[in-house]
Amino acid sequence: DIRAFKPVEYWTIDALLDVTVERYGDKLGWNFFDDGVAMTWREIQAAVARAANALASIGIGKGSHVAVFLPNVEEYPLTWLALGRLGAVMVPINVTYTPREIAYVMGNARATHLVIHHDLLAVLEGIEKPPVDRERVIVVGNARAGYEHWTAIMDAARGLSPPATHVDPDDLVNIQYTSGTTGFPKGCMLPH
Repeated sequence: DIRAFKPVEYWTIDALLDVTVERYGDKLGWNFFDDGVAMTWREIQAAVARAANALASIGIGKGSHVAVFLPNVEEYPLTWLALGRLGAVMVPINVTYTPREIAYVMGNARATHLVIHHDLLAVLEGIEKPPVDRERVIVVGNARAGYEHWTAIMDAARGLSPPATHVDPDDLVNIQYTSGTTGFPKGCMLPH
């Protein structure tokens, strides 16, 4: 029972990861077998710390709303866990959304940054007035000029001290949008 580790009122995504590492640190945490990426919980924890440092280094912090437009790749859960550690809010975007839907969700959620897979850049570039400036777009995979590159910010984050952030269990961690079958999608505000 995980409640034996800390009182329930202290549970955040990051605290849950810490407890998981305590109990299962050397066990397989995830396996993206199509990409040949498998990590233990301890390796995931280290990668999350580095990703949080990387995202903080480009201005993402507590309360930032970050849209995440990624397929099923390891950077997706890594970004979510890192944002949770920072107290930032993830706004997941369905990879089948059209430019109009992306612009609506990002505008409605007041997203300040976007983490996107290089295969989806054409969809983003199809938006007449992009919802965020190019320098606030972080590309996973093959980057294009003018965008931040995931690998570059991760490499630059090696050795950085983690940002001091207090995250409360009642802080938002996700704004999850509904399918929008009865109108525009609505953002469900989900705390830790």
